Amino acid sequence: MEFDGSVVRWVITGGTAAFAEGMAAEPEEGAAPKPERTMTGYKRDTAAAVAKATHRRVVAVISKHDKKTGIARETFILESPRKKY
Repeated sequence: MEFDGSVVRWVITGGTAAFAEGMAAEPEEGAAPKPERTMTGYKRDTAAAVAKATHRRVVAVISKHDKKTGIARETFILESPRKKY
């Protein structure tokens, strides 16, 4: 993971296959049914995790998944920190 001021980036090798498997996974037997997985829900959940880790609001999420190489790149643009006068 890379943090550069107002941008958080991470590269996941083999991420496209893992992402597809995770999105298609059925709930475990005996577990409560999970809501349907969607790309919007994925972006919302990952943005919430980044916001929690950085203590800053995420204003944009950019996902790039290369199926040929299996590399997933996630970029999160963060809100600028408030200036104190």
